[in-house]
Amino acid sequence: MKSIIWTLSFLTIFISANSYAQSTQKFNDSIVAYPELKGLATYDYIIRNNEEVKNGKFTYFFNSQDTLNEEYTNKIRVNGNYRHNFKSDNWQFIHKRFKPTSIPIVDGYSVIHKSAGVEHLVDVPFKNGIATGEGSVITNQIKNSELHKNLFSASANFDKNYFVGEFEAKSDSLRITGEIDENGLFTNTWIFEHNRNNEIIVEKRYYEKGVLVNHEIIRQDVTYEIEHIGLSKNPDDDGEWLTINANKDYFNIILRANIGKKAEGRSTELTDAIIENSNLFLKHSLISFREFNHIDIWKINEDNTHIYLPKLRVRKFPYTVEEKALISTATKQINESKQIINQYLKDPQVELNKHAYRELALYYEVYVEYIDELKKLEKVFELLNFPSYEFINREEIMPYIFEGIEYPEIVTFTYKDKTSEEKIRFPKNVSVEETTIQVLANHASEMLAMLKEKLEVVEPIIDRNRKRFEIEDKEKLLLLKRDSVKILFTNQLDDENFNSFHTRFASQFVSKSEEVFVNYAKLDIEDRIEMTDNALSCMQHLINSYNQFTQLEYKIERLEEVYTRVVWNPFTFTDMHEIVKERVYNAYKKDLLPFLLDGLEEINSCEQIAAKMDNFKLVYERMRELRDQDTKEIERELRRVHDPVKISSTLSMKLELD
Repeated sequence: MKSIIWTLSFLTIFISANSYAQSTQKFNDSIVAYPELKGLATYDYIIRNNEEVKNGKFTYFFNSQDTLNEEYTNKIRVNGNYRHNFKSDNWQFIHKRFKPTSIPIVDGYSVIHKSAGVEHLVDVPFKNGIATGEGSVITNQIKNSELHKNLFSASANFDKNYFVGEFEAKSDSLRITGEIDENGLFTNTWIFEHNRNNEIIVEKRYYEKGVLVNHEIIRQDVTYEIEHIGLSKNPDDDGEWLTINANKDYFNIILRANIGKKAEGRSTELTDAIIENSNLFLKHSLISFREFNHIDIWKINEDNTHIYLPKLRVRKFPYTVEEKALISTATKQINESKQIINQYLKDPQVELNKHAYRELALYYEVYVEYIDELKKLEKVFELLNFPSYEFINREEIMPYIFEGIEYPEIVTFTYKDKTSEEKIRFPKNVSVEETTIQVLANHASEMLAMLKEKLEVVEPIIDRNRKRFEIEDKEKLLLLKRDSVKILFTNQLDDENFNSFHTRFASQFVSKSEEVFVNYAKLDIEDRIEMTDNALSCMQHLINSYNQFTQLEYKIERLEEVYTRVVWNPFTFTDMHEIVKERVYNAYKKDLLPFLLDGLEEINSCEQIAAKMDNFKLVYERMRELRDQDTKEIERELRRVHDPVKISSTLSMKLELD
């Protein structure tokens, strides 16, 4: 009897195992596991009801040359297990970006390199397709095929695809520790420990039921409280509360509530930088468990696995219909006012003719007075247009984002070299204390109306002058050239060839360009038509001078090289440098060149600029010729001669010395 039972049992096991073995199949082919990333996948599956069911080990491999730097190769590898089409046990995502760093070594039939780069590893456990258990993220720097340094690490616990329990993330410059409750909400104290140039700055955020209730920064044993003005910090407050993910929307709310006037004794810039770095690092750390380079790493081949970010709660202060309308209208009016001001101030006809027409000169300064006040309005409505401001109490924060508007009673302006003052009607001043959306919107409307009113005065003048077609384009070019002189000689372009000659003559040449421009602008229209070409020519001489100064430094250095020879000293066993044709070279370098440079400072006309700048070219060419000529007679004549005029004559240089 026992023999029969054992036989039946054995047969049952054998048949069952054989049946399983027959139904299990292996896939080994290319798949598009992620969008546009076609790689090789290997996995076990069974057929159930004529459908493929993954069941067993899964591996995916992708390899490609880096698109930004061809030295590097990118590799993605995913390892895990499926159980009846659901992710099970531990899954690992690996990304490596390596480049070879050694001479290739032949090993059998393979060629091997040592490598360097970065590897990124994400481990998350799953149960029935749901993230459950402790996960980790590690980013390492690799050198010579060995671990060189850990760049980033993070650990978190998951339950039902949600972060729960303790969370930690760290890099060289920042370490975060915090806790997430069973509902996926931030809770208790989150600590952000910053290392800035070996100085430890600690930021603490305190949460209750997902609500930020307190925020502080500790630096050098001093604690600074971050107010977050307008943000509700009591989780039991009445009102409309929303639960949102820990993403950029929430961090924008936190950052927006930290603007405006700051407490004395702390750096606004440093505080904002600390908070923003914390937000960016926290966001990166959380997302790293589910994404890499915008790849949703657990959504393999249209798999719907998704890990949810932790959540926070914020109170909403929704805009009323009236407020939305006011903000929209005011924003358009501010943009229109800005356009009117910019067009007027940048109009070449205005800048040219304000020296000839009193109204243009006056309203130019009036419009300038509007600029700063308009910027204050623009800043407020720019903030009010951010979606994050619906989560901030505007009544509380408004005094902190608005500086008040105050116009002068008297405007000072210059007309035909005479300074005058005039009383101007501006919109009503706005104090910080009376600030509301309605008040600021009314001010934006009043400002636009007054700008248009003033435009009606000056537009006819501008239009009349625009009719001077024969010189309009030339005057635009004149403005451009004048500005170019200033830009060049003040090195606003950070020219690597900017040298001491540019610096020496910058003030003189910039002043000359302004003098030429103003003198031209003061002329009557008829006289301008006659003088436009002369003014343009003068500006061009000044611009050419900038380029000639650049070449002058090179030419001086080149002549020194040409007149220097290397002689071997047998006593010291070294090369010695000596000047050849020393009297010729010294006469040029010590007497003639300084004289010519000093002469530039006495220039009165543009014609003199061109002529005297040409002197340097003539000197350079003649000095190159003399290097290859017999100069014994010239050197004899130069003995004890230091007069630049006599030197130029002796050297046969036809220079403009008057």
